[in-house]
Amino acid sequence: MFKYMLILFYAANVALHAQTVTDLTSKTGTTADLYGIYFINASTGWAVGANSKIIKTTNGGDTWTSQTPAVTALVLRSVFFVNSNIGYTINNIPTDPNWPTLWKTTDGGVSWNHKVAFSGGDFTGGIYFTSDNNGIVVNPKYAFYTSDFLNWPTQNFAGNEVWFVDANNGFVCGGTSLLITTDGKAHWTTKSAGTISGCDFKSVYPLSASTIICVGSNPNNSEKFYKTTNGGTNWSPVTNPTNQACWKVRFGSSTTGYAVGNSGAIARTTDAGNSWTSVNSGKSTVLYSVSYPQNSGVAYVAGASGVILKITDSALPVELTSLTASVAKNGVTLNWNTATETNNYGFEVEKTSHPEQPRATPLGSAEGASKGEWTKIGFVEGNGTTNAPKSYSFNDKSASGKTSYRLKQIDRDGKFEYSQTVEVTAANTPKAFALEQNYPNPFNPTTAISYQLSTNGFTSLIVYDAIGKEVSTLVNEVKEAGTHSVQFDGARLSSGIYFAKLTSDSKTQMRKLVLMK
Repeated sequence: MFKYMLILFYAANVALHAQTVTDLTSKTGTTADLYGIYFINASTGWAVGANSKIIKTTNGGDTWTSQTPAVTALVLRSVFFVNSNIGYTINNIPTDPNWPTLWKTTDGGVSWNHKVAFSGGDFTGGIYFTSDNNGIVVNPKYAFYTSDFLNWPTQNFAGNEVWFVDANNGFVCGGTSLLITTDGKAHWTTKSAGTISGCDFKSVYPLSASTIICVGSNPNNSEKFYKTTNGGTNWSPVTNPTNQACWKVRFGSSTTGYAVGNSGAIARTTDAGNSWTSVNSGKSTVLYSVSYPQNSGVAYVAGASGVILKITDSALPVELTSLTASVAKNGVTLNWNTATETNNYGFEVEKTSHPEQPRATPLGSAEGASKGEWTKIGFVEGNGTTNAPKSYSFNDKSASGKTSYRLKQIDRDGKFEYSQTVEVTAANTPKAFALEQNYPNPFNPTTAISYQLSTNGFTSLIVYDAIGKEVSTLVNEVKEAGTHSVQFDGARLSSGIYFAKLTSDSKTQMRKLVLMK
């Protein structure tokens, strides 16, 4: 009898995406450390940093012009714009670090003459204005808010960064705490993530009033990211593939975002922060800030030594509209649909029993499989170029227990991207003793061999060459009834025909394997 749990992923018009990183550093005209960056759309943005450096672009970073505040020798920590004219930046004056100043422009940065001074230490990045003169600044000691830019009542809390999802719902992060307001900024409630030992939240981004992503520094917990879906009551750690402290996180849509940090680290998510992949920045310096205007498809990164990077998200030629997994008598069946396809070579099907672990070994390797990492189990050919909806399916006969699946879509130019994952739990006791055909076959150099046992018992699975000489013992122990899978690595063997022999409970079955190098 089969028992199952089905989790369905469905999202209309969800395109798979790749990204291109362009280095704009040589175009900025500065080598000053850049601590903050903010773009109001795909073309127009500002970056700020040491030595009073403010630079602006209106053509997507191809050219930059310098803008100077009223006081020089400032270390500008952050920048925020309400629209193309009204913006803010904050500094610490090196000669008096206890008196940071917030500077305001009303002409797009041509002049920065409006200012207000605060007591309270280093403002490292906490600026947010919901409208002109209506905003909040935070630092690790204090927070201040205003409705007129003249009066700034002190708030009795502190943090590293502030961000709003709308005019009423705002969030401040710092340490292991998230502070929440639902009335625009006057009243705040603390949500403690106290179970996260050693964490210091540096940046916060709310996808909604309840779903929030935080990144930061957490050496005691492998520099993980954190996500909450209930407004900070509970937090889930998410693997940070860069394993570096990250200083900023921003999303350009409800699903796609970037986090940046030490040693040139860039992490990317396309599933609303549930999982992240590492992006090669080509840099080893600290990346301090990232800006990703909504629905622009372009993110900008600023860092030490004048680094500016432009990340362009470009849709790959397959529009995936659904992916489902269900348990049937013959295993787990995956079904997926596409709306359109361009130059689509096909889909590799991958599975893992531990999706939270990062891939540390090549797909399909024996070591990777033993650690529960993603393993290729099949391939389904695509339809090339078509504007008509297409349907696909794949059956995994070796499924057992809790398993997650994903697709690796590959186009004919070699570009590829992963889908989101689906998960099933299949607990089954096969009625028949069976050795499945290995996949892939022919193979080079690894292949997966699955088998089914109807009863518990001592089991052996041995691979022989064409003349009957034993070349590898894959299983030689008592195994429980159920479906099992092992990896056979033929890297040290010559091309040719081999045979896998399964023996258990006085039953024997053989399969022919073809190693082709």
